[in-house]
Amino acid sequence: MTEHLRDVPEHIAERARVIIQLAENTDAIHVADILTPWVREDPELFVQVLIAIALMADKDRRIKEAHAAYGRGERSPSIISLEREYQRNRVRKTRTLKQHKEDGEGAA
Repeated sequence: MTEHLRDVPEHIAERARVIIQLAENTDAIHVADILTPWVREDPELFVQVLIAIALMADKDRRIKEAHAAYGRGERSPSIISLEREYQRNRVRKTRTLKQHKEDGEGAA
């Protein structure tokens, strides 16, 4: 989902990545403990980051739905456009995973 952060200003994107990582790897109580000081310090930025995450989640959902529709044979311009984005993201992710694997083998 973080590939959609390209459309978001970098300072907001970086914070969104942190929240996504926390949500994936930590229980809700710890996430709240970590985020509470930030919310108090800069509530406006926090809201912007949450909006960016919501928009990313919505775009991610639309891309996945379009990919399924493409698989069913639908070929509207919007589905084709989102399918292309799905394929670009998949290639980018595969490349990243391959690079991480090669970096890990080189270090061993």
